[in-house]
Amino acid sequence: MSSSLTPVITDTGITALIDARNNGLTARITQVAVGDGGDAGTPYTATADMTALRNEIQRVIVSGGERIGHLQNQLHLTATVQDEGRDVPKVYPIYEIGFFLETGELLAVYASPDEKLAEKVTGTDFMLAFDLTFTGADAGNIVIDGSGQLATPAARDNMLLGLNTVKIHTQAEFDRIFNQGDDTVIPANTTITLSPIQGTGADIANGASGGTGDNPENTCNGRPAYILKNSLVLSQNVHIIGFNQEDTLVVKDAAETKIKLQGATGAPVTGVRLRGWSFDGRGGLDGLGGNLTGTTDGGAFSLDHCEQCDLNCKIINHHTSADGGGLFGGNEVRYITATQVHYNRAANGGGAANCHNSTLNVYDCSATANGSGTFNCDNAMLRLFNCQASQGNGVFVNDNNDLTVSGNLGIGTASPSQKLHVEGDAVLGSSGQALRMGHVGHSGFAGIAHEDCADRNSYALIQRSSGTTLLNTASGQNLHLRQGNSDRVVIGTNGNVGIGTASPAAKLDVHGDIHIDGSKPFMIRRFNNVNANRDTGVSHSTFSAAIISFVSSSGDINEKGSGRIMQMQLHKSGNTWRISADFRTHSRSETWSVWVMFINKHLVDESGF
Repeated sequence: MSSSLTPVITDTGITALIDARNNGLTARITQVAVGDGGDAGTPYTATADMTALRNEIQRVIVSGGERIGHLQNQLHLTATVQDEGRDVPKVYPIYEIGFFLETGELLAVYASPDEKLAEKVTGTDFMLAFDLTFTGADAGNIVIDGSGQLATPAARDNMLLGLNTVKIHTQAEFDRIFNQGDDTVIPANTTITLSPIQGTGADIANGASGGTGDNPENTCNGRPAYILKNSLVLSQNVHIIGFNQEDTLVVKDAAETKIKLQGATGAPVTGVRLRGWSFDGRGGLDGLGGNLTGTTDGGAFSLDHCEQCDLNCKIINHHTSADGGGLFGGNEVRYITATQVHYNRAANGGGAANCHNSTLNVYDCSATANGSGTFNCDNAMLRLFNCQASQGNGVFVNDNNDLTVSGNLGIGTASPSQKLHVEGDAVLGSSGQALRMGHVGHSGFAGIAHEDCADRNSYALIQRSSGTTLLNTASGQNLHLRQGNSDRVVIGTNGNVGIGTASPAAKLDVHGDIHIDGSKPFMIRRFNNVNANRDTGVSHSTFSAAIISFVSSSGDINEKGSGRIMQMQLHKSGNTWRISADFRTHSRSETWSVWVMFINKHLVDESGF
């Protein structure tokens, strides 16, 4: 093509010209870029605040040029757009042309508001010849340089081409899709691909420039971001796919800005898929990105009548004084998958509230009341990492899939009083090996039992609040106390108690030695050469004693003496039992042997001794 164009000189181009003039330098045009205007070919009017084409397709080095005209304010340049590049369409319309300086700035841009400028045809090299007339800049300070190096062109995604596919690279492109007034509706069956934002300067109107600090343009990780300036409504089967969640960021400009999925009874929103980008609520995480705190339910997402949606973008840094820091479900919200919910805060449900039958991974969220990670999410699969709330806080699953509780966990109660508080009965185990805890058969008692024996007659152990405790077996079953899986005490079904035997034959059947208070129950000792005061050496504080037999081997009885003719008795002296034995003789030459039974005092009543 060859035509005389009057381009719009950009603000960044003017700044570059002034800087070059002030430094005694010459601004050099080295590259020309062409694009289709976005949306598969859209005419538009160029504006001075542009820093890139709306949808650049190819960029080439200028072949040559010169200054022409009697005012010397026209620049003639040539360039060739070759049919090459695997990511370049073979055929595309040209609705916009950009002229770039060797320092990378967009100097000027031309876009027709009425019709396309040209058509790139497959299998051909496209020769361009331009006469550029400058009226608002010093053309004398500009030269055309065909010896420059081609700068890396703007990232371009040629995937997912189609009528319902939108590719976004700049804030201007983002605004045309997302920022069209409050509750901008994204039509059903639309696929949107987000690249990391390009062409963003420090002006927040052109995108959040990133960086660290507590300013509006700062983001959760310091990277540049698109700005969402109003709430969105996503329709059926909307897909928004980003390059990656660390480089592709969307920040909201106000506390109540959020994304909404709003269906109706019998017609829920389904099929929404979000991944590969981050939605940053600018809640002041680690001093980054402002300090926005909303007052309505759902800091990031407000859901109503929706199901089977994957909201797997990174939902981070959203704060609200109401419920559901990351996600809030209204009516009939179920089967939601959200596995990247980070650093959100709410009154109830720091990460999510009222998302039933859902799969949720929640990280570092908090609540000022209940549900640090989630609140009222029935029948959900939850993985909560390092979450805290004033009630029920600190429940998370660590990287080893171990459940850790740093606060109180309530099941069936919003006010747990212990590390684990289950309101109702609990069952542990499965497949015929389940233990039931709670009510197992007797009113007023708490206890444990095998799940198949949790009734009035077959429970294992119960206790009432007074302390009354009952250990029990089912009818017809012995009660066994074991050690090392061997029976030590058995109570048979007839009431016999066996110690050391599994088949007791009496009310008490002991196999083996018996000790009472550390001593044997009975001892029998023989004492020879007993005289008037023989010490047995056996403690009278441990044993009672009885003489069971005695004999005297010799003696000369004195039958005419006075007093007792014979005596044999036990008495206490000091700490031991002593024996006195004697009969009246002429010569006191008798020899005694005495047998004594000692009985453990715990078995004897000595009250009449």
